[in-house]
Amino acid sequence: MKYFKVDMSFSASEIAGMLMEYESEHQTGMKVDKIAEEIFEYTDGYPFLVSYICHVMDEELPGEKRFHSPKSVWTREGVSEAVKRILGQPATLFDSMCRQIDLYPELRKMIYAILFQGKSFSYNPDNFVVGIGTMFGFVKENRGLIEIANRIFEMRLYNLFLSEEEVDSAIHQSPKIRQLG
Repeated sequence: MKYFKVDMSFSASEIAGMLMEYESEHQTGMKVDKIAEEIFEYTDGYPFLVSYICHVMDEELPGEKRFHSPKSVWTREGVSEAVKRILGQPATLFDSMCRQIDLYPELRKMIYAILFQGKSFSYNPDNFVVGIGTMFGFVKENRGLIEIANRIFEMRLYNLFLSEEEVDSAIHQSPKIRQLG
């Protein structure tokens, strides 16, 4: 599989630059570098996720009891709450992720093995599964090994697999329903 490798992710300093612009307009009192680093820790600079966290912090959190002022929103707790909400909300990015891992069962198995079995896989771009996971941005190379691309993807995929196992287990444990008709 051939594809163009273009890293579109933001660095922590690029996130900080965007937050500085926001700070100059809104005067929240945030510690820009710390918040940028916190956002980067969850997203690894994935543009949609960086933007989504900032959107939730800017538009959804202000005015809530815990986040009564802009200064209380643009904190580590605000980032954490934004991530929590993102993990519980539908988004086209996550819909696409689920569709892709359903279309590529070997990719699903590799991600599952990383998350639940602690398996390590060598990064080899010539391996179809590794290449497709990298192309979709779900996994990345780190020191010659494959890892999930960012903490939000990791948590979202982990929650998906747990939920699937929970439903599958409940379905198989329920008594057989007599068919009508």
